Amino acid sequence: MRKHELLSEAEREQLLGFPADRDDLARLYTFEPGDLDLIRRRRGPQSPRRCPSACAVSPP
Repeated sequence: MRKHELLSEAEREQLLGFPADRDDLARLYTFEPGDLDLIRRRRGPQSPRRCPSACAVSPP
């Protein structure tokens, strides 16, 4: 048994758990229109068209 536990098992699951529901998964791991606008604003013409999250961004 651990000497000091910062989180309970339920808290740890809530923080680190992977969503089982398809709707929750889509909501947490897709960009909303506001997110895409921010990405487009930050990525100016001088920036390359690729970024770590580029695979998740669908073209308009």
